[in-house]
Amino acid sequence: MSGKNKIDEYIEMFPEHVQAILRKIRKIITKVVPDGEESIVYKIPTFKLGGNNLLHFAAYSRHIGFYPTPSGIEKFRKDLKPYKMSKGSVQFPLSDPIPYDLIKKITEFRANELSQIKMKQTKREVKNLPDPVHSLPEDFAKELRATLAVRKAWTSLTPLDRNEWICWVISAKKSETRQKRIKIALEKLTEGSKRPCCWPGCPHRRPAAAKWFRKKSD
Repeated sequence: MSGKNKIDEYIEMFPEHVQAILRKIRKIITKVVPDGEESIVYKIPTFKLGGNNLLHFAAYSRHIGFYPTPSGIEKFRKDLKPYKMSKGSVQFPLSDPIPYDLIKKITEFRANELSQIKMKQTKREVKNLPDPVHSLPEDFAKELRATLAVRKAWTSLTPLDRNEWICWVISAKKSETRQKRIKIALEKLTEGSKRPCCWPGCPHRRPAAAKWFRKKSD
């Protein structure tokens, strides 16, 4: 069962007026992070972004629990002052209006925070890669952006794995071969493949792979 269906089941356990609140919170989060992954973690609805927990939310008999991690609470501590808080969570009483606008702002903050963390990690990884590292060509990039599942698969790869796919595509000598490789790459990425099948590795970075290519061309 998918994470989305599990969250549907979770929401349906509650009275209709609580379901309406949970669905509205979920809709707000989905709108902020359309690429977010829905799942159940700690037995409550969870959104992930880039493999990391973005936030959680849950319903209880008298309140809605919202869990944007300690950083989300600390950033909006003044706005959350009217509510009961702990290090990484806040309680919104069901007897009071739910602060949907504030939930949206906190979600946007967390999404930006995770994006910045991911960017810094990628920069460090790329910096540690031996040169050269190939740039993503526009024709390949366009196809990667076209499908959500492919985008998620691509962003989950390490810079080294991305470099292997790019090298495999751009090393095609004919245009039709290049387009065929792009199509195969999209299919394999969706299936979870980290690198091209039967690919010895980027010959521009791997001496052993360069030797294999030289033998093939002899």
